[in-house]
Amino acid sequence: MAFPLGTLYHGTKFAVEGLSESLYYELGALAIRVKIVEPGGMTTDFGGRSLDFSNDTELKGVSAARAKGPRRARSDDGEWIRTRADRRSHLLAATDGTDRLRYEAGADAVQMLAVRRSTDDAGFLAGMKARFGLGGHQ
Repeated sequence: MAFPLGTLYHGTKFAVEGLSESLYYELGALAIRVKIVEPGGMTTDFGGRSLDFSNDTELKGVSAARAKGPRRARSDDGEWIRTRADRRSHLLAATDGTDRLRYEAGADAVQMLAVRRSTDDAGFLAGMKARFGLGGHQ
C-alpha cells in the first residue's frame, strides 16, 4: 500500500509488488515460484532522519500530515512489535510448496489490508486524506 509522505519509499515497494506479480505469471510456466510477503511496521530509522524534510516549518501541509500519520503498536522500549507469527509468514511463503502469491506478515498488515480490500477507492482515498489532513482533488 502507498501512504502520504513516502512517495519514493512506498512507490518503489508498490512497483516491486507489481514486478513480482508479473514474474509470478511468467516464471510459473518454468515451475519457478514467486512469493510476495506483505509486512507491517518494522524497526528501522525510516521514520526518523528519513522524514526530516517534513519538519521544515515552510512545509505546513506536510508537517501537519506527518503529525496525523499512522501510529503502530510499540513495545515498552519503543521497538516495533514483531511476533513469531510474523516470522512464520516468511517461512511459510518460502516452504509451503504452493502457488499462493501473497502472504500477510503481522497483525497491523492484516488489519490494513483488510480495510483496503473492503473499501472502494473513493472511500479509502477520502479516509486517507482525512487521516493525514490533506485536501486536493475530489
